[in-house]
Amino acid sequence: QRVPETILYGAETIRQLAPRIAMQTGTPATPFFQFGASGDRPPLFFFNGNFVSGHAGMRRMVELFGPDCHILSIDPHGLRGESIPPSIEKMAADRLPLILERQSSGPFLLGGKCNGAMVAFETARLLMAAGHMVDMVAMVDPPTISARPVPRTIIALMKPIVSPYCLRWTYEQMARLERFFKAPTSKPITIARLYSTFSIPNNEIPPVLWDAYSFAMSQYLPAPLEVPVTFYAADHDGRAWRHVCAQLDVIEVPGGHSDCLTIGAELLVDHLRPRIDGLVGGAPSEAANP
Repeated sequence: QRVPETILYGAETIRQLAPRIAMQTGTPATPFFQFGASGDRPPLFFFNGNFVSGHAGMRRMVELFGPDCHILSIDPHGLRGESIPPSIEKMAADRLPLILERQSSGPFLLGGKCNGAMVAFETARLLMAAGHMVDMVAMVDPPTISARPVPRTIIALMKPIVSPYCLRWTYEQMARLERFFKAPTSKPITIARLYSTFSIPNNEIPPVLWDAYSFAMSQYLPAPLEVPVTFYAADHDGRAWRHVCAQLDVIEVPGGHSDCLTIGAELLVDHLRPRIDGLVGGAPSEAANP
């Protein structure tokens, strides 16, 4: 595809250049990207949650699944400069019509990493409220602060009386503490380890995205939902999600929060593939709207 040289004017980064090329070639930029062959099998809608590389962050996972597995990767809001909804609930509501364009009826298979896992959980709620079946939500290592009774109560009490910055800062510290205590017990608790836990900046993530999502996640208080959830835990203790979802399996994956979709991809895919195959080829779903 030939594009005019003027496409470079005003595009100083790859992120700014990509949508310009897409529009010139007649393919508008979209938050959805399809991996694998589409057929009769329902796709896995996966909110990748990656603020830096988007769909590319799923490369290892997709390679292990192979071309016969139909995966639709969904980028976070704002990755291509579009507006960012102010809450997890509104992010899910904004993506819902795009999902229903690609699959009009259930059963639905949903998944997500970190912030994307929260959006996937809320999307499951919206689908079930609309009368659709959701067979599975695969949540890859989101923070579980908002699912724990005590931190959840603290957040609920703080929301109406403190600034968004203060609420976000408190949430981030609680999430760091969660990761700290989830670390292997073989690591001794030292001042240096505590310092590294609370001082490592997120230099790779654009500040506008980090601020918006950190605020949305700090506001999020998920209501209980009867849907089958598999929580793939790396740095966060997935057992806490049992407070909002009784149908919960927790699988430990290696690689830590940053690398669980690369280093931990083999274990994750080995566990997830038979579950997807069983849901697609097995008995009818029991995960109906309650």
